[in-house]
Amino acid sequence: MIAVVDERSAEEGKQIKRGNVIYSLQYLRALAAFGVVLCHASYYVKVLRGDGRMWEIFDRAGGLGVGLFFAISGYLMAQLAQNTPPMRFLVHRIVRIYPIYWICVLTVVFLGIPFGAYTWPNTGSLLLVPGLTQAYTLGVEWTLPFELAFYLIIFLIMVAGLVRYIPIIAVIWVLLIQLFLVIRPDLQQGQFPGLLHLPLSAFSLPFTMGLLVPFLVSHKMVGSATPLIAFGFLVSAESMVTISRGMFYGFSAVGCTLLVAWAVRPTRQSKEPNPSLLALGDWSYALYLCHVPVIIALCKLMPASVASMQLWFAAVGAPIVVAVFVGKLDISLYRGLKRRLDGSSKRVTNLICGIFLITIFSFSSVTYYHSFKNVWIARGIDPIGRQLESSLAAGGAQMNLRLAAESSGLHYDSKLEGHFDGVYRLPEEVRVHGWAADSASRRINVLIFHCGNYLGVAPRDSARPDVAKSLGIGDANSGFTHNLRMRGGSCSSNQVDALILGPTSEFAIFSSRFN
Repeated sequence: MIAVVDERSAEEGKQIKRGNVIYSLQYLRALAAFGVVLCHASYYVKVLRGDGRMWEIFDRAGGLGVGLFFAISGYLMAQLAQNTPPMRFLVHRIVRIYPIYWICVLTVVFLGIPFGAYTWPNTGSLLLVPGLTQAYTLGVEWTLPFELAFYLIIFLIMVAGLVRYIPIIAVIWVLLIQLFLVIRPDLQQGQFPGLLHLPLSAFSLPFTMGLLVPFLVSHKMVGSATPLIAFGFLVSAESMVTISRGMFYGFSAVGCTLLVAWAVRPTRQSKEPNPSLLALGDWSYALYLCHVPVIIALCKLMPASVASMQLWFAAVGAPIVVAVFVGKLDISLYRGLKRRLDGSSKRVTNLICGIFLITIFSFSSVTYYHSFKNVWIARGIDPIGRQLESSLAAGGAQMNLRLAAESSGLHYDSKLEGHFDGVYRLPEEVRVHGWAADSASRRINVLIFHCGNYLGVAPRDSARPDVAKSLGIGDANSGFTHNLRMRGGSCSSNQVDALILGPTSEFAIFSSRFN
């Protein structure tokens, strides 16, 4: 995501305005934002136009950008915690994240209505509660619940009076993440962990290490060799993927953290800053929010006669143009709201913070309720999935999922319908996005298969009013967006199958290939 702090205008950021620290940090944010844009432009040109040449080059740029943003955020939160009252700290973070995010979501929804290309955001996506949903409008929001959880943790540290122990807390936090990656890898919930699982997520490592940056800088542990060491860790991380997930994430986090430490080291300002890079750093949150919808719109609206490489350059440049306008609105909106809140009574600040805390904790409870409910449902469905998997394995090359279902006593029902809107191959996971419905309004489940292996159930927990209207049914929650751990070792098949299972052994099947 983005280290979403307006450092240059914030009174609380005095310590980081010395010398050219703010300049180099803004440059780093601009670089990280641009890396994310390069990654997603390459990805969507590959998915929607079939040209994967640039994806082969920039597929890791997005991960590097996110790691940098989290490390920057860790550094800034450690700084702000030193001299900001807890309630002011939290309310500033709330108004920094939500207002422009809601504006971008509603804009994308309303612009998509004339084209029929919209899905009304659910409560979970609007509130950004960790783990509450995997279906988001902008396609990039998975990092925002991480940011909010990080802010909440720092807030609790401040309330507990433990700010001076942040370096020690950070070291213990890093060690716990690495430990649980080894002894309890099952606790990793990918990009969509619940609130209690999120602190132990491998994605939290850059933020956690970023908390150590002020300590490293103040103890003069950052020098001219630091960026070289950072580069070494970053390029070495790739070789760690097949050895240890902990080493891969650890190497990446160390590299990002050292880059941030080098960027904020105390040095004399030797020249005037580059205003364009500073502006891009300021607008990095806006660029992050708007770039994927702009890229997807370009890829779908540009005629097929436009060469894929020309489209790729447009997909890189157009989001930056849009971000200029959204970024100006974002900064103006944040500064105005922040100024009003700073001038308001403590009662207003406490009310906003109280509503936020109640929302996060109460909806997180709902998240875990649904999680336990889905696990309970899956326990009843898993035996059927494993039986179908066994039938597929025993039937050899002539067997397919439909024959396996029929041989297991299931019967086809044309009233069951479904469709994949997207199927994505992720590291160690399959991400499925689509819908499944029953025109007879019976309770159904969606079982996902890849390479003849049963991966699990995709819960239907997303509103799809477009599907309900098209099929003439009252069940609006027919959508699913879910990540499932991949099985099958080196299987290279690009096809993913979904079996809709009815309450009395009815079934239907729909399939798709990886985007």
